[in-house]
Amino acid sequence: MKKKVFVGILAALMLFAFVACDGGTSGSYIVGAAVDASEHVYLPGEAFNPADYQFYSVSYDGTKTPVSGSEFTFDEDVIGDNTQYILGYYQGNKDWGVLVPVKLGTVSEIEITADPTKVSYFTATSDSTDEKYTNDSITLAGATIVATYKYDGVEDTRELDPEKNEELTASIQNWTTAEKTTVKVEYVNSTSDTYEVTLEANRIDSVAMKTTDDYVLYTSKLGVSTSNDSFAYAEFGGDGSVTTPGIYMEATYQNGETAVVEAADVLFQAENGALTEATISDVDLKHATNFIAKYNGDEGKVGFVAETAPITVNVQADYVKDIKVSSVPETIKAANYDDTDTYATKAAAVKTMFGSMTVNPVYASGDSTATLDYDDENNDGNGYTVVEPTAWDFSKMIEGQWIEFTISGFVGDTTDLTKTFEIKVGSGT
Repeated sequence: MKKKVFVGILAALMLFAFVACDGGTSGSYIVGAAVDASEHVYLPGEAFNPADYQFYSVSYDGTKTPVSGSEFTFDEDVIGDNTQYILGYYQGNKDWGVLVPVKLGTVSEIEITADPTKVSYFTATSDSTDEKYTNDSITLAGATIVATYKYDGVEDTRELDPEKNEELTASIQNWTTAEKTTVKVEYVNSTSDTYEVTLEANRIDSVAMKTTDDYVLYTSKLGVSTSNDSFAYAEFGGDGSVTTPGIYMEATYQNGETAVVEAADVLFQAENGALTEATISDVDLKHATNFIAKYNGDEGKVGFVAETAPITVNVQADYVKDIKVSSVPETIKAANYDDTDTYATKAAAVKTMFGSMTVNPVYASGDSTATLDYDDENNDGNGYTVVEPTAWDFSKMIEGQWIEFTISGFVGDTTDLTKTFEIKVGSGT
C-alpha cells in the first residue's frame, strides 16, 4: 500500500514539473515581471521610452531574466503633468504586469530662444469658428524652447520638442486683423513665453458653385395656377444647417477656410448666352438650368474676379405628396336619421359634419397654400371626401363614442392622399 502511494505522489510531481517547465527547465516557468528604477527625469508631454529602464521576466522560483522593454505593452505612451507610474505588461499578458516608476520634473519656466520657422499666417474670416484655421494651425516646428525644472531639489534645463511635446500649446488672441501680433506658447504650471508673427490679409483663392444636398427646383404645380420657376439662393443657420435649400457660391480662402458668398456678390450667366451677369432674383427656367457664376464682391479685398465651372440644377415637375387637415371639429352631433333614409340624406349629413374643414395639398417643394373643397364642389378636379366610415354607418352613432374617420384628398390624377383621425360624438342633432 505504501508503495502505491509513493508512486502516485511521484507521478504527480513529474506531471507538475512537465506542465510548469518552459523549454525543459522547471525554474524558467514565468509568473510575472519586474523593472529597475531609471535615473532619467521626464518632463510633462514627453514620450515614454522603455529603453530608459531595465525590465525582467520573473520565474516561479524568483529568478529574474533581463528582457527588452519592447516586449512590453504600456497603458500610456506620453507623460502627463501628474504621471507617477506607467503600467506595463510583459508580452501583453495581464497576469505579468509591472508598475514602472516615473521621475517627473517640476517646471518653473520656459523660454523661446529661437522662433519657429513659420512666422506668417493668414487672418481668419470674421465668422470663423473652426480652430483648424486659427490656433490649431500654428506650428512650432523649428523653434527652440528651453524648460527650467527641478527634481529632488536639483535644478536643470532641457530643450523641449516643439512638434511632439503634447503639453505645449500656442494661441493668438485676435485672428481677424492683418497686423503684427504675438503668439503665446503655454506649458505646464502656467509657464509661458511669446514670439512675434505677421497676420496677412486672407484673400479668396478660388470659388465654386454648389447646391445644398438633394436640392430640386420644382415647377408647374399640378392643379394650382401659380408656378415656382425661380431658383433659390441657399441660406444657412449659425450652426451651418440649411435653412433654405438652393444654389450657392462657396469661396475657399488662402488659409483653406471656406465660406458661403452672399447672394448680392454673385452674378450668373446662362451657358446659352440668354442671361448675362444677372442676380439670383433674375435666374429662372426661362433661361437655362446650367449656369456659370462669378464672384462680384470687393475686388480690393479679393484681388481678382473668379469665374466658376458650370453648375446644373435638378428640375422636376412639382407633385402632391401629402395632405394636411386643419379646422377639424372637436365633436360631431349624432345623426337623426335611420337605416331607411336615402343615401342623399346621409351624404348631406356627412357634408354638414366635415365640409367646413381646411384641407391643403402638400407639394414636394414644400408649398401648401392651395386648398381643396369638399367633394370637388368647384368642379376643378381637386377636392376631398370622407371615405371611412361609409355614409350608411352614421345612423348608429352614439353620444360619447369616439369614431375614427379617414379623409381622402384628390388633386388631378393623384388620389392616394389620406389622413385618419378620431372625433368624439357629441349631443344633439
